[in-house]
Amino acid sequence: MRILVVLKYIPSPSVDLKGDLLWSLIEGLEAAGNEVVLLTDGRAEKHDRPQIPVPYSHFMKWGDRICNKVARLTGWSWLEYYFLRCLVPSRVQAFHRRHPIDIVAAECTSDTPAIIAHRINQKLNISFVVREHKNYESRATTVSSMATSYVDALRAAACLVAVSEGQAQTIRDAGVRNDIAVIENPLSEAFFVAPTCSGIGEKFDALQKILSGGPVFGAWTRWRSIKRLDLILEAFASAHAKNSRLRLVIAGPIEIDQAHVASIIEGTGIADTVLFWGRATREEIHRLAFLVDCVVVPSDYETFALPVIEGMAAGKPAIVTRCNGPEGVVSNPRLGRVVDRGNSQDLAAAMLEFASEVKGFDAEFIKAHAREHYAASRIGVRYSALLAAVCHSNAVQSVS
Repeated sequence: MRILVVLKYIPSPSVDLKGDLLWSLIEGLEAAGNEVVLLTDGRAEKHDRPQIPVPYSHFMKWGDRICNKVARLTGWSWLEYYFLRCLVPSRVQAFHRRHPIDIVAAECTSDTPAIIAHRINQKLNISFVVREHKNYESRATTVSSMATSYVDALRAAACLVAVSEGQAQTIRDAGVRNDIAVIENPLSEAFFVAPTCSGIGEKFDALQKILSGGPVFGAWTRWRSIKRLDLILEAFASAHAKNSRLRLVIAGPIEIDQAHVASIIEGTGIADTVLFWGRATREEIHRLAFLVDCVVVPSDYETFALPVIEGMAAGKPAIVTRCNGPEGVVSNPRLGRVVDRGNSQDLAAAMLEFASEVKGFDAEFIKAHAREHYAASRIGVRYSALLAAVCHSNAVQSVS
């Protein structure tokens, strides 16, 4: 099959937070025997895959703010009509004449990919599938709080796909539609192999000091309010008061009130046992996954929680909150522990339990589980089969 993958932007595999995930999905589809063509109306980092060029995407690199101001003043009607209804489908149509596209797959880290896929379907009658990445619990609890054009696209899709069963249920609860498939996020093969370099630049000395203590917990994400940095710090402080050997590594940009974070650190006396890594590249996260003893996801809301399988690929268990995504990944006690969200004492208790049983977790079992369920090659086969079934169904309908 020739699959047109529509993205909000084409990411860097080494820097962007979702870059490795999206490229792993593309590589998985290719490994399953498909040809992948890319389309975006956003920015595009350098890559070697076929891409349908959209002139607007070059403007988007520097024109987002101007475009948003124009939209607020005039409404989206003429912008959406021209770029999404006319320009983008016309470019796809020109490509499709020379290189027929079998199906469109919209990877929705924003609304736009689904809307574009819908417009292509309306103009060219190419079936499309939407794979949803966004969190509905914290963004849109009902269809009335979602953009009409986006809801129309989700309902018109030949198949709507979630990245976890928890996310699928929240989409059903929002009233979008009930028939939702699940294709989990993939992890690149590279993450299953231990890094060859032992150091991580200038930060390695600080990390070595942390690692020389006791069991090390690691957590990495883009720290917004829903990710609950405050909760993990409070839980760790409580656990550390009972086991002073515990250590914690926090990686990723902090986008919440840093004064509040500092007050927790100062008020609990854990400054010497917590390492704030800052922004982390994919290479650094890969190394951290192999260096920490346990991954922690303290979020209030998640669709999947990629850090869990990044740790599992290194044979590390996880402690996660029950927040609609990661509890489906930590599906049995051999993989880690699940606690209720928002409860720092339960999280602290799980950390202490892990510290007392750290040698009881089987790293090889955890790795094998991660490879079987989340390796890019496995996800690629499953997603390819779903897309092929949609293509076949569409072909049968066309004949009939």
